[in-house]
This record gives sequence, structure tokens and C-alpha cells, in this order.
Amino acid sequence: MKLSNRQMWITGLTILIIVGAFIRGDYLLGSGFAYISAGIAAGVVFLNYRTFFSKRKENIIIKIMIGMVTCCALLLMVIPALFGDLRILVEDHRVLRRAESVLSEIISNDPRFMNLDHECYFDKCLFVEINGKIKTDQDLLSLRNEIIKKCPDVGIGTMCLTWNVTVQDSKRYCEGADDYVFADYLEKKPEPDDDKNY
Repeated sequence: MKLSNRQMWITGLTILIIVGAFIRGDYLLGSGFAYISAGIAAGVVFLNYRTFFSKRKENIIIKIMIGMVTCCALLLMVIPALFGDLRILVEDHRVLRRAESVLSEIISNDPRFMNLDHECYFDKCLFVEINGKIKTDQDLLSLRNEIIKKCPDVGIGTMCLTWNVTVQDSKRYCEGADDYVFADYLEKKPEPDDDKNY
């Protein structure tokens, strides 16, 4: 069956819209939302084709309703900030994505951290867990300082950092929240005002 030029244009445009919706959905909220976005786009295209381009005659009310659904779908994908709850989810996902990018860069670029990995998830705030093995306590402290130094620069904001790391030289197992694992270090660290007394 040979497609007419009009049908080929419609088919190509449909594929382009669905692919675009998938990519946009993945950018906004990850792969799960990408499939939902592509499904919504396919449904909207199908409804518009049946209403405005096929030989079927629909009344004006149905056309208005389809037009409103199309506009809402476009706004949802193009300007998610208009939808309060979705805007919050998008912002959380953006923070999570950027955090994962920074942490991956820190860990992969330093051979001292080659036996470590990280997990990130968002639940009211960003939770980051560092897992694996590291050679010395000084390496562990260096990693901590690097994370604290670089993460705020990419807008991560409030972050709950936890550790599940074995230090090979001292055979010390570090498990728990950051302020618990590094309690001794934080107690010894001078406050900024104390520096003036030295």
C-alpha cells in the first residue's frame, strides 16, 4: 500500500512529535515519565487527526474539547512550571540528576575512589549514600571535603549524606550519617572565629 504525500507528512510529523515528547519527558522526570509523555503525545495526535484531518465530521463542541486537550498537553510539556505539583517534581528531579552527575565526576576522576559507588534519591531532600572501600582515612576525608565543596556549586542545596564505607588501612567500617561518621573531625575543626586567635 503506497502512502500519499499527505499521509507521509502526517506520519513523519507524528513520529517527530512522539520522539520529541519522549525526549522532553525523560529530561523532565526520567525514563518512566518519558514513556507516559510519548503515550500522551500519540493519543493527542490520534485525536487531532480523527477530528481535524479525517473525513469524519465532528461537531464544534468535540473540536473545542480536543483543542483544549491539545493545548493542555503542550503546556504540560513545554511549561511545566505552570503546574504546581509537577513543577516541584521537575525541580527535585533536576537536583537529583545534577547531584548524580557531580558525584559520578568526583568518584570516577580520582583513582583513590575507584572502589566506591554512590546512590541518590529524593524524598523531601536529597539523600546520598556512598558505598564501597577506600584505602586510608585521609582519602575518605578528602572525598568528603570534595563532595561538600562541589555539590553546593551545582545547586544541590540541602543534602543528607550517609556512608557505608570500609577503610582498608585501619580496617575501620564507617556506617551512618555524615555528622556521626565524622564526629571527631567536626569537633576538632576550628570555627572561623577561632582562626583569629592563632
